[in-house]
Amino acid sequence: MTTQPTAPASPGRELPPLRTVRDIRTALAQGYGFEGDADAFEAELATALSHAEAADLSEVTRVIQEFQGRVITRLDPDFEAAVAAGAAEIAEFRAQQKDTHG
Repeated sequence: MTTQPTAPASPGRELPPLRTVRDIRTALAQGYGFEGDADAFEAELATALSHAEAADLSEVTRVIQEFQGRVITRLDPDFEAAVAAGAAEIAEFRAQQKDTHG
């Protein structure tokens, strides 16, 4: 199922309900999460379901929880600042290594 976000996700938006697979699908289709997550969720969920044994749905659960977490992470107002800070630290480290090792 190909879905197109209806609105771009932005940090600080209120979290949508994320209790059911339907909730997660809806959130991803509405632009919550990261680019490509709606299609990736459907593909990974289908693969997990196809390979799951009736008594072991742990991979299905893992996929659901992963994308639930991606929505939560994407909407965390501190997420982008943390990524930017990490990228700045890496750039600084690389510059120091270049200066040290010529």
